[in-house]
Amino acid sequence: MALSLKESSSCSYIGSSEMCTGSSERIDSKNLYRTDKKCVRCQGKFGLSIKIYNKKYWCKFCRRGVCSNCSPQRVPNPETMKIDRICNECFQKVMAEHFKKEVDEEIGNYKKQKEELNFLLGQEIRNRAKISTKKKILEGILNELEKESERKDRDLRIKISKLRAKKDNIVGKMNGIVKKFHETQREREKKDKVIKDLELQSEEIKKQFKGPNELWMQMRELREKKIKLMKKCELTFNTGSAKENENYEDLVVIYKEAFEENQQLLEELSQLTAELEMKEQKIKNLQKKIAEISSISTFENQDDHEFKELKDKITQQHEVIEELKDQLNKKERIRDDLENRHCTVCTVF
Repeated sequence: MALSLKESSSCSYIGSSEMCTGSSERIDSKNLYRTDKKCVRCQGKFGLSIKIYNKKYWCKFCRRGVCSNCSPQRVPNPETMKIDRICNECFQKVMAEHFKKEVDEEIGNYKKQKEELNFLLGQEIRNRAKISTKKKILEGILNELEKESERKDRDLRIKISKLRAKKDNIVGKMNGIVKKFHETQREREKKDKVIKDLELQSEEIKKQFKGPNELWMQMRELREKKIKLMKKCELTFNTGSAKENENYEDLVVIYKEAFEENQQLLEELSQLTAELEMKEQKIKNLQKKIAEISSISTFENQDDHEFKELKDKITQQHEVIEELKDQLNKKERIRDDLENRHCTVCTVF
């Protein structure tokens, strides 16, 4: 395991001191190299030989004499704080100890990292176990909420369908009532017109015929006239014989005139009685028609009241439908929020 000069010179003083302190063969005597006549590594003699001059160098780590071939390296010396010569054997030992220490440090670092990773792994396992339990709990809650939401949605849809059917039924009834109302309005207008015509006819009848009191007064006057004529006739026939009465012929004429006048009065009286009866019958018929029309108008007023009640019920049903729609929208928003939460929990894994 040989290193170049550049690689050895890159070592720091602290690293060199740590490398050198671990050497077990270090020699403390600094002057021991002076007595060495040969290289302690290759056993080559120092000094002038036949071919070359083998110079003696001092290994500042093992304190022995070495040749240039056996000490080509130079490293920082912690004692002298300089870059000194080192023999190959010391260099190998120092570098071996250095690499061993580095390996031991790396192993220690790896062990620490392993412990930290084991600790983090345990924490992660525990956290994942907690998250898994929470996930299961949340999934159970979510399933329950989804079932409840589906049940409520189903109930709301059933209610909405029933309310829509009820609404359609009420709308159909309302349309029928509106149609009936318009028909009754038209009939009412016709009947109002008939009532006005009847009232006009009644007024015309009242104008054409005299009042009952006037008729009775006229009949009374005619009866009184009749009684007076009858009394006058009786007095005429009871006054004596025809010879004693000088005005017999005049009395006969008077009697004939009274009789004719009586017949005329009877005819007028019968006519007036018939007219009075006819008028009373017409008045009764008119009163009967007016009563029937007024009863129909009261029935129409009842229909108007029912129409208003149905209209109020329809508005109430609209409000209930809107409330149910709002509840359904809220349930859908809650379901969407729960689904989003479920997705955020799943992203952890």
